[in-house]
Amino acid sequence: MKSIRMDDTSVRKELLMSQKYPHSKKVALAFAIVILFFPCFQVSMFIWQEINAEPDVLPIPFESEAWKRGDDIGNFRTVRSQMIGDLLQRHDFHGWSKEQIVDLLGNPDEGENHEMYPLWDMAYFLGVERGGWASLDNEYVVFRLNGQQKVIDYRVTVG
Repeated sequence: MKSIRMDDTSVRKELLMSQKYPHSKKVALAFAIVILFFPCFQVSMFIWQEINAEPDVLPIPFESEAWKRGDDIGNFRTVRSQMIGDLLQRHDFHGWSKEQIVDLLGNPDEGENHEMYPLWDMAYFLGVERGGWASLDNEYVVFRLNGQQKVIDYRVTVG
């Protein structure tokens, strides 16, 4: 056994601590592992839930009259949020006239010079944004028209 110099206070403190708390290093190591593991576990569970989550809005086929009514389906969403996927799969609106859009979708909820969409000529409210754990913004399908009142661009946007 090594001899310990009595004037070396740090060694003496270490010896006293190890005698008083013989498992302190193991406990500290275990505590550090738990502290590091817990946030990693939470993040991995969050990612897993997002990947495997059921859609928060169940898609339904587009139906013009139901779209025009824009019925509320709860959770600050309309039936339009359920139909938008099918609508965009069925129709490529490039080149459509404003009248064709209005015939299919009804009058827009928001029109020219809308404060949130100054570059878009027509906007239809879908509801609160789909597909997120922190859905806070409203979602719209918007259309931009050229001088001949034909669609030159459209998209679903959040604002």
